[in-house]
Amino acid sequence: MHCVHLIASNLDDARDLLRFQSICSASRQGANDDLLWKYLCMSKFSVPEGSKPPSWKDLYKFNHEFLHKVVLSCATDRLMQTRLGGLSRGMAFQIPVLA
Repeated sequence: MHCVHLIASNLDDARDLLRFQSICSASRQGANDDLLWKYLCMSKFSVPEGSKPPSWKDLYKFNHEFLHKVVLSCATDRLMQTRLGGLSRGMAFQIPVLA
């Protein structure tokens, strides 16, 4: 198990850890180490130093999904405003019908 943990601890990306855990039960156990996920959380997100969540892996997943949704939402809003000439989402506008 020591070798598996050593390999897992050298993976510094969540995607790599998730791929690694799918290899076998030993790699799954090594990749689920809460200290690895704590390191990823602390390095990728602004997590207060004294935080003690029930699961660092779950916190990482939540932060990643939330950030992804916020970034996509903001990018979509900017794109809509650019393409629609500053109209906000949900505003009605008429499209002229050519006869």
